[in-house]
Amino acid sequence: QNTQVTVEAIVIGDFQGEEGLNGFYVLEEDGDADDDATTSEGLFVLDEALGTDVAVGDRVRVRGTVEERFDALTALTAVSEVDVLASGETLPMAAELNFPLEDRTALEAAEGMRVTIPQALFVSEYFNLDRFGELRLSADGPGNAEGTDGRIEQYTQFNAPDAAGFAAYQELVARRQVILDDGSAQQQPTALFGRGGQPLSASNPLRGGDTVVGLTGVLSFDFDNYRIHNNEGVDFQPTNPRPAV
Repeated sequence: QNTQVTVEAIVIGDFQGEEGLNGFYVLEEDGDADDDATTSEGLFVLDEALGTDVAVGDRVRVRGTVEERFDALTALTAVSEVDVLASGETLPMAAELNFPLEDRTALEAAEGMRVTIPQALFVSEYFNLDRFGELRLSADGPGNAEGTDGRIEQYTQFNAPDAAGFAAYQELVARRQVILDDGSAQQQPTALFGRGGQPLSASNPLRGGDTVVGLTGVLSFDFDNYRIHNNEGVDFQPTNPRPAV
């Protein structure tokens, strides 16, 4: 914390500029990763004042100050140097996260890293899709009522009101869900997430209950939620087609 360091690693997520997150994510090369599964090998570089252009697959040397931004995300700030040493490097292997999680602490250990989720994730909530480019995704698992898919249901839809039961339900569903984020801090962005990896449009909609298998992106933590940043499109499939009538 508040220590100046120099880091050499591979760019795994390019979200530079005001239309993105004013920075990029780097991840240690596989051969240089440590053997501690409880610590992250990734880092967010906030380079808003520097402006050196980078791309996914670049090997870079970065100098800046380690900071825990908003008591949430570990980042390099006050960046004074970004040198692109090579381009087109093989990306480090993505860390596999299996949903539902046995423990939410698995997310803290992968913060800032490239991750993949092999299980099917369902579009569970899209309230912020047009405002912030976000979707809430959830896996099937504990807490699901019989005969439903992996979406998060209201507790009282299948249970009588009960404070203790609701608290237990919240604990269960917390291990099944994550936010998908378009890697932009803009409001009312161009909607990135439609079906088949293509943008959302009138002719390419997205529907609650649609699914993605093998979601891959960069895991971060902002606004009290773990989120996977992806600005390259996601292959959602029409698992829940709209009825003809």
